[in-house]
Amino acid sequence: MSKSRILENLSNDVEELLGKLGSDLSPEVRELRDRLGKGIAETRQSADRAAAEANSALRNYAGVADEYIHDSPWIAIGTAAATAGIIGFIAGNFFASGRRGWHF
Repeated sequence: MSKSRILENLSNDVEELLGKLGSDLSPEVRELRDRLGKGIAETRQSADRAAAEANSALRNYAGVADEYIHDSPWIAIGTAAATAGIIGFIAGNFFASGRRGWHF
């Protein structure tokens, strides 16, 4: 379960609890209800702000990568091929029949 889902479930549970305590008019309960309500609102704003910042950073990185690939396509293709070759070499060497470990 993701952290955002856990946070959403927790805030829903707290709001439900606050609704059930709504009929209690004691000052302590009203103060607690107000503090919890403010805390939930601040937490949601913080989570929304963090998600927006993460999305912005991801779009920025994707744009930079796209620009680099368009400016230097052969370097990007060569890098991808070299990376695939290295991973294939390591996987083939590691999972060779009857052998375990590194054998060069």
